Amino acid sequence: MESKSDKKNAEEDAKYVVACQSGDETAWNALYFKYRPQLIGFFKNKGVVHEDAEELAQDTLLEAFKSIGTIRRPKSFKAWLFTIAERKRAKWFEAQRKELEREPLRWEVHEIAGSSSGNRLAEIGIQASYPYQQPESTQPERIATDKEQLSIVYGLIANLPKKQRDVMQLIAQELSSKEIADMLNLKVGNVEVRVHRARKELKKRLRTKYPEIAEEQLSNKLIQLLTEK
Repeated sequence: MESKSDKKNAEEDAKYVVACQSGDETAWNALYFKYRPQLIGFFKNKGVVHEDAEELAQDTLLEAFKSIGTIRRPKSFKAWLFTIAERKRAKWFEAQRKELEREPLRWEVHEIAGSSSGNRLAEIGIQASYPYQQPESTQPERIATDKEQLSIVYGLIANLPKKQRDVMQLIAQELSSKEIADMLNLKVGNVEVRVHRARKELKKRLRTKYPEIAEEQLSNKLIQLLTEK
């Protein structure tokens, strides 16, 4: 159920959106300063470095400003804005992946402090100079870092059936079921059913493909949001 706070924010956004569509620049400034910090936080929580997070937030707001006249449901402005942000994030990660393919990883192997037999593979720590991919060579069992977990879960979400993928990409943006329902023209109950099925499938795929992660408590709050009830 939509909270009073969410309803108030949606109504406030709608007022600004309608004013923007009429050419009121002060209304756009209100939206800009309201959502810029949220967008920067969104990108940083997704694993984007600070400087790029600021740039992506700016790009998102610029695209939103240019397209604000196309919004048919002003109360859904937040969901619409963060859909743009999600596309920007996906492109950023794709660019990182391509850069990684062009420049081989440098892996550092070091003994874990206090190990009594450092020559054993299970007691060797491996740390990558790039956090989004593991080495192709034999690896010790280890808990992935938050950024690696993010990369893995986003990859799993991208391969879900479309109906499940659509809702989970919006859940990842911390949108409410009501906001998602408005955006996708669904009933709230239908959204919650899709989210439940998607989370169930994500857990199954995590256990199958990444048992060393699935067996551990995921520390990143975003990952918990995507994989736990």
